[in-house]
Amino acid sequence: MEDISISDWLTILSALGDYRDKHAALAKSMADYHQQEADAAVRLRQLIRDNFLR
Repeated sequence: MEDISISDWLTILSALGDYRDKHAALAKSMADYHQQEADAAVRLRQLIRDNFLR
């Protein structure tokens, strides 16, 4: 088995860091989307209640 050089390890660690950062950004984006979706559902329920259930 071939030894992995320090340079290769640094490349691997850098790639893992990039992956972690991109995953964190995606998770935040998804959380923001779900919050917007929940807010829209609340507004829709309020509109229905205010306009149709009087």
